[in-house]
Amino acid sequence: QDIPYQAAIDSLMRCFIYIPKILEEASLLKKGCLVKAEQIINDLLGSWFNGICNFLKQVIPLPLAR
Repeated sequence: QDIPYQAAIDSLMRCFIYIPKILEEASLLKKGCLVKAEQIINDLLGSWFNGICNFLKQVIPLPLAR
């Protein structure tokens, strides 16, 4: 069965958010770097999401407010 687009994007973003914790648990992230790694990933995901939203606004213009 197909996964709805929104659910697919949400699950993918959640996977990315957990990467720093997984790396820390595997001792692949330097001690004290968890918060910074989480911040970097959150910033990148936020930037990506904003870019997608801006692209969609150009492709699918919303009616102008009156």
